Amino acid sequence: MQRRDWIKKTSASGIAALTSGTVLGDAASKYDQTVADLVGGDKITLDERVELLVPEDAANGAVVPVGVFSSVPDTVKIVLLVHDHSRAKVASLDTSNPMLAPRFSTHLQLIEATTVTALVQSKSGWFSQSARVKTLGESCEK
Repeated sequence: MQRRDWIKKTSASGIAALTSGTVLGDAASKYDQTVADLVGGDKITLDERVELLVPEDAANGAVVPVGVFSSVPDTVKIVLLVHDHSRAKVASLDTSNPMLAPRFSTHLQLIEATTVTALVQSKSGWFSQSARVKTLGESCEK
């Protein structure tokens, strides 16, 4: 395996590639179904203790930085979701191990403006925070 091929394969695993939901099906229903699968019938509470760091105006749609920090006590899981996409769940972190801090960061590839949501599960329920990426300076489309 060539070095460049290896770099392409390994770096692609760290980036969630997102494409237009209109091509891949009914994205709104996929998002709702994903949330229902995750939380079941539990209530999701909007909470300021869930900090979602997403640029409002991303300079480059190919590399949009996203960070999630949870101050919710006893956080056991953090899930990152993207609206208007056929595969809404793009990242998940199990923080039930006390050695892991309830935070993570990643990069997304976005073709169009969308809303990103962080869901945090704790022993006391589900909490969320959302942010809208309004514009993309450059698209990741080729």
